[in-house]
Amino acid sequence: QPTFWSKNQDGWKQQTLKQLAGATYCEQSQMFGKSFVQVGNGAVDEAVLTRPIGQELELVPLKNPNEVKAGGILPVKVLYKGEPLVKATVTASSDTLAEMDLESTHDHREPQGFSGKTDKNGVVNVITLIDGLWKIKVVNETDYGDKSVCQKDNTYATLIVPVGTKRAAARHAHHHH
Repeated sequence: QPTFWSKNQDGWKQQTLKQLAGATYCEQSQMFGKSFVQVGNGAVDEAVLTRPIGQELELVPLKNPNEVKAGGILPVKVLYKGEPLVKATVTASSDTLAEMDLESTHDHREPQGFSGKTDKNGVVNVITLIDGLWKIKVVNETDYGDKSVCQKDNTYATLIVPVGTKRAAARHAHHHH
């Protein structure tokens, strides 16, 4: 659901520039995410895992993400409105990597284990360096049509991929905007 977020001296509000007094910045945000859960030990239909599902901004694994190993490569295609997104920056991190620097995670400076740009086909090879629950992310930022309403139209996509069996210790998590 596209949502306006504007910022003024008091912080962020779900409003446009016109609605929020003293607003200096506005973005319309839209977020998409997906992960795959394998139930049982039966055969997996790779076509199901590697097929786009039609999200506006989508990370599409080009092989079974549940078979990726630490130090391995997961080729991922980035689609925006169904078309390959060229030269998009894709980042990835894992819970186990974030656990190594908890202070940065609490300050929203989460360390990244991977960063790369998509090629002419919208594909990047994500390198999953260590075991953990990997969060692969991409942002597509475009100008909003009417600058008097909002400056940016930002779309976010996340793909969660389990690598190996190691996971970060469960901790109380918080999140605020």
